[in-house]
Amino acid sequence: CYCFEGTFSYTYTASYTTDKYPPIEHPNSHSLFCFDVKGDLKWRWTAGGTPSELALSPDGRYLAVSVAHDVMSKDGRVHGIYCLDLSRPGGISSKISWFYHTEGICVCCAISSEGRYIVSVESPIDMDPSKAVQIVGEHRLHILE
Repeated sequence: CYCFEGTFSYTYTASYTTDKYPPIEHPNSHSLFCFDVKGDLKWRWTAGGTPSELALSPDGRYLAVSVAHDVMSKDGRVHGIYCLDLSRPGGISSKISWFYHTEGICVCCAISSEGRYIVSVESPIDMDPSKAVQIVGEHRLHILE
């Protein structure tokens, strides 16, 4: 994922339409990058899983990141919403304000217009389609204050 002056985009390097994944992960996989207007890297944060969507509060202070598991490690402990307080001094680890774990994968998130609520959508998932069915999570809407 890349951040440039409050604008975010993200790319995936593996196809999610097939069960064949690359033999190794990309060295920058699961990472969020923030650059200044000159193109210089301000910070890089690596989530434990795949960031699926980003939301920036209207005042630019908070960044919500919805995260699904890493398809190779299949670690469900990373499912959820991360909230970063971008106004905090120090490195990126000091900016992680809180984490809200979800049982299933978090597929999207949003921050309300006044910045009071973070909303996320959880989805159930078969944690390892190559083995016996192991569905975790439910279709849920999470509203966090």
